[in-house]
Order: sequence, then C-alpha cells, then structure tokens
Amino acid sequence: KAVLFSLLVVSMIGVILLPLFNNEVVWILAIIIGFARDPCMMLFLVMNMESEGVSVVYASTAMGLMVTIARIGGGVAPALGNSLANISIGTPFIFWGTLALVAAVILGFTRETGRKQKRGGI
Repeated sequence: KAVLFSLLVVSMIGVILLPLFNNEVVWILAIIIGFARDPCMMLFLVMNMESEGVSVVYASTAMGLMVTIARIGGGVAPALGNSLANISIGTPFIFWGTLALVAAVILGFTRETGRKQKRGGI
C-alpha cells in the first residue's frame, strides 16, 4: 500500500507538471510517469487478488471486474480531459492529476492485504 501510494504521488505530480515545461523536460517527466504508472496497475491487480474473501475461485472474476472498470475509466478520462483543453492547454493535465489524487485517497480507505494484514500492520 505504501509503494502504491508513493507511485500514485509521483504520477500525479508528474502529470500536473507536464504543461509547465517543454522540450526535454517533458520527455523526462513522461518517462518518470511511465515508470510510476505501469507498476501501479500491476500492484493494484495483485492487491485485488490478495484481498480477504477473494479465493482461487473468485480471483479471475475479481481481476476481470477490476480491469473492466479500469478500461471504462481509460476510455472516459481522456475524453473528459481533452474536452477541458478549451479552457486552457494545461487544464487536462490538472484534471488527470486530480484523478490520481482521487485514486490515492481511495487507496487510503482500503485495508491491508496479505502478510501485513496477518501481522497486524496498518
């Protein structure tokens, strides 16, 4: 959970900073965002499968539901963000960074899974 939260924060800050820079800095930010975003997706899937009550029987159903919801968000968020470009060229990036912030807040409400849960961790 701590790793996911830190990756979300890196991704959020990187996306919000994108419209403030140009040239090489944008490429550096894009690489940093990519290194933070992709592991997040995989760790969320693992966290989903390690949740209490998700056994071998329900693991693929839980993963399928999570990926379906992610695909819906992946189809809606770009369209919503791009529609905000009429306001300002940087507004879509602020919107997408805010979505990462919302994901971090929701992550804060989730319970620990796996080994930390068994040890009594937060």
